[in-house]
Parts: sequence; structure tokens; C-alpha cells
Amino acid sequence: MMKKILTFIVLLLTLSAVMAVDLANYPEMFLVDVSGKLYLNALIVVGNNAAASDVIGAIDIATSLNYYTKSTSQMQKSIEAVLASEVRGKELEKNLILIGGPCINSATAAVLGFPKDCAEGFVNGKGKIELYENNGYIALVIAGYSGEDTRLASKVLAEKMYDLTGSKIEVAGSTMKDITITPQ
Repeated sequence: MMKKILTFIVLLLTLSAVMAVDLANYPEMFLVDVSGKLYLNALIVVGNNAAASDVIGAIDIATSLNYYTKSTSQMQKSIEAVLASEVRGKELEKNLILIGGPCINSATAAVLGFPKDCAEGFVNGKGKIELYENNGYIALVIAGYSGEDTRLASKVLAEKMYDLTGSKIEVAGSTMKDITITPQ
């Protein structure tokens, strides 16, 4: 009986931790308070051979996070951008902002469990913004079928023009003027 109760408590704590990860909390989910100072604690990761549009998407995200930090007087910047080949083992045990799907970004592939078909679930003209629990940290995946789809999803997140909720959304459209956002 005690074992069942303990299992239930662990399950409940796990579910509440997973449910607490919500896009409505972006970018606050990446902020940490250390000795009374707030730090932005995330590693932005782009695939080694990523399209230029993926790299620009990463710049959009970094720029928006930098802008956010300037709006808080005590905020200290601690954003670092790296290539996927620079992320190994222990580096995966950080808050990650992963730009590009598992076909182009090996760090995204690792977080998603190295899917056999790296393009499965991706559709031309659509991007994804998805949150995952990653070894007690948060992994934010911003990816699309093409680099342009990834860039559009990056812009949606960076510009914070939309009320995003949940842990997974789909972004469809070709420009910021014809965006459709669908919870998944």
C-alpha cells in the first residue's frame, strides 16, 4: 500500500512539473534568480549545416531575449549560441532553445529521441514550437519542414504578437500577415 501511495505521489509530481511547462510562460521559464539578480539561462542551438533562415531565426530569438533583458534593470545577460556539434552529454542538461528539426539539428534529434524518420510530422508550409522536459530542464524546439517555416515560427515566438499557450503549437502561413496558430 505504501509503495502505491509513493508511486502516486511521484506520478503526481511528475505530471505537475510537465504541466507547468507552458508557452504562456515564455521567456520567463528561462529566467533564474541568483543572489537577487535575474539571469537569462538558455543555450541557443543551431544545426551545423542549418539554412541561413534557421540562423536568422536564432538571431530573432536571441535579439528578442536581449530586448527582454533590457526591460528589467537588474537583468544580466547569459545567452550563448552554439552549433549542434558543440552540444554533447552534459551540455544537453541545460535549458535549450533548439532551432531546426531533427534532420538539421542533432541536438533537436537527441531531445526527440533520435527519430528514425527525422522529417516525420513536418509538413511544408508549417512550423512548430514545442516544449519538452529535458533531464529536469526545458527544451524549446522551434522547427519547420523548411528553413523558411522554421524562421516564421521563430518570428512568432520572438515578436510575442500572439498569446501562445500549451506545450505544442503549429504555425502556418508564409508571412507574419497570414499566420495561423493551432494548438497541438
